[in-house]
Amino acid sequence: MDKKLNHLISRSNLTARERFLLLIKNDIEAYRTGKEPLTAAYKEALQNWKPSKNDTESRREWNTLVEGARQAGIMGIEGEMLFNDAQIAHLRACPVLIEFMRYPAYCDLSVESLSPFEERNHRLVFRDMETEKRFQESIEWFVEAYGKLLALREATIKLSARCEIDFGFHYAKFFSSLDGHIRWHNEALDAARKCFGHEDVPLAHSSLKIDPSLYIDRDAIKPDEVLKTKHLQKLKEIFENF
Repeated sequence: MDKKLNHLISRSNLTARERFLLLIKNDIEAYRTGKEPLTAAYKEALQNWKPSKNDTESRREWNTLVEGARQAGIMGIEGEMLFNDAQIAHLRACPVLIEFMRYPAYCDLSVESLSPFEERNHRLVFRDMETEKRFQESIEWFVEAYGKLLALREATIKLSARCEIDFGFHYAKFFSSLDGHIRWHNEALDAARKCFGHEDVPLAHSSLKIDPSLYIDRDAIKPDEVLKTKHLQKLKEIFENF
């Protein structure tokens, strides 16, 4: 269990911020482990608590944190949707990637005509322009979703620091999965360049070339500044000196 969460549970006289942290950390722990550290009665008591009308500072802080958590929820849902968009884009590209991986076998069996590619001047190109267009669109769709996800992660990191809560813990899982897709995507393209019948020839020495734009350069993908600015502006409206 989160040490800070355990410490807060053991205390009785909690501030508005500490009560809020308890509820959010309880939800995060439940998401991660499937178990809620708080008892049902304790959780209900925290949810039903409201600062007194005379305690202006606590009411302001409580309302601000609730608004921040609501915004974190909105960003979290958007992040899930963008992750799904990237997943769909990858799946859309998979049939072509599998054909890239099969290409050496087509060559080895002298049935290159069954492949959606052909060699022209030592370059492997698509036979059908429509197939190439759909593949390029899938790459662009994936990169766009990845860039927006980077932007959301950066905004979420700032919000997490302000609230002292890790709202972005799920991004590690998202990017681990998507980075795996990128590696497999690029490896599939490289597989098409293997020299069957000449396995001792290093890949770097293969004369067969593939359009560099078909690869995905993870390091070249930058956070979407428009989306990042949009969310940071909203957070500035909620928090003072954000």
